[in-house]
Amino acid sequence: MRRRSDADAKPTWLMRHRLARANGDSGAAAVEFALIAPLLIALIFGVIEMSFAFRHSSALNSMTASAAHAAAAKPIPSAKSSGSGLSIINAALTDLARNASTLSAGDYIYIYSADGSGQPDGSTSSNPCPASTCLEYAFDGGNADGTATVSNFHKYSGSWNGSDLQAECGDGVGVYIDSLHNWLSGTSRLLGVGPDLGLEAQQVVTVYPSQTFNPNALCGARKSDKHDRRHHHDSGFGGR
Repeated sequence: MRRRSDADAKPTWLMRHRLARANGDSGAAAVEFALIAPLLIALIFGVIEMSFAFRHSSALNSMTASAAHAAAAKPIPSAKSSGSGLSIINAALTDLARNASTLSAGDYIYIYSADGSGQPDGSTSSNPCPASTCLEYAFDGGNADGTATVSNFHKYSGSWNGSDLQAECGDGVGVYIDSLHNWLSGTSRLLGVGPDLGLEAQQVVTVYPSQTFNPNALCGARKSDKHDRRHHHDSGFGGR
């Protein structure tokens, strides 16, 4: 019988060496994947989360625009009888209720007479919604069946009734929404952005002329005083 030589043993040693190296490479790859996988998962969920946040923001912008246009389209009699402007406020609230699926309980809304910069007339950083020119509402989350009505918007402050707006003077009605966007997963905490995201939307529309529109109306100092005044906010309403 032929004796086994070193030459015969060499292939076996090479095979073992290659197998060991392959096992080592496989183990290193597993470790690398274990390190990278959480980052990839966080990135994927982060993209998904931000896409939902952008969609929510877009829906809020559409919602405020629709409500502001609905309010501006309501005729306001030139003869300022008491409460004659309430129709524009109800129009805004009715339109908001129709699109209330975009809102969450605790979101708040301003409906107001806008100054020249688009903010509530007479507003300051310490009083962003003056009672005489602005109404603040809080949304209660709607009804159990997912619908909402005007009664689901609870007035928090304000005595303004909208009757001071004049299309002849270029007056505008504004709608502002401050909403919280809740993240779908815990990825936001890993990214350090908190459990929710504050979103704001705002729209101002000039009141539409009505059948009683008077092109010769004297706005005078009233218009200059109202539309040249500037608020003292650093950036809009400041959010939550």
